[in-house]
Amino acid sequence: MGASRSPLVVNIKVQGSRIERYDIYAFSLALVVIDTNYPKELKLEQLVEYAALAGLTELPTNLHLGDAPTLLQLLNESADAAPSGLTPWDSAFLRALYH
Repeated sequence: MGASRSPLVVNIKVQGSRIERYDIYAFSLALVVIDTNYPKELKLEQLVEYAALAGLTELPTNLHLGDAPTLLQLLNESADAAPSGLTPWDSAFLRALYH
């Protein structure tokens, strides 16, 4: 018997363009694990918004944001001092990142 060959992978979505790749990567599910023994009291809305923002941006953990009014500072500030949800800065950042 001859060696079996795997089928050749072909992209059939080719259009008249110089772009070489037509695949779109997307996610449909995210699993967020939250340590409930975290030493700070945080509000559920803050945690949910923070998890979504951090997951959509994939920023490095050692990123220094200075005094930017962002929910990404949640773990650096007290729960009361941190915004309760996405700030205008966060919305502008996401718009700029994805457009």
